[in-house]
Amino acid sequence: MDSNNDKTKFQTSEQFTKDLQSLFEPKQAVWPHVDRAVMHAAARRLRHRSRPRWKQYWPACAAAAAVIVAGVLFLNFNPPMETSAPLAMQEDINRDGTVDILDALKLAQQIQSSDSLNPQWDTNGDGIVNQKDVDTVAMAAVRMKEGVL
Repeated sequence: MDSNNDKTKFQTSEQFTKDLQSLFEPKQAVWPHVDRAVMHAAARRLRHRSRPRWKQYWPACAAAAAVIVAGVLFLNFNPPMETSAPLAMQEDINRDGTVDILDALKLAQQIQSSDSLNPQWDTNGDGIVNQKDVDTVAMAAVRMKEGVL
């Protein structure tokens, strides 16, 4: 006997078939108002998930915006000119573009010779051109710039 050609038919009782079908049928019908309530809750839940949750992220967004504004303001900040630039021009007695010990020497010679003294040579701002102004120019000449060791 060939097993491929052998088609076996299962014979079941009518009661067994009914019992098997009853396993897969719903036991009780769903009431229409319960079905609507479930569908409404599911739709509300899905609609809630699709909305952006910006409310929980606004503090981080505000902080990021503050950092950006502060960065832009910091980068565009132009500090005032150094106060030593006009003072350096005032201390440049011989007008060669640099403040060096030669400026202090020239100012000391002008004071010694009692020639007419230029009021612009009052480098310390006390209203009198004297040895204190020479000292101010000499200190400016030997002053080290920031960051120089």
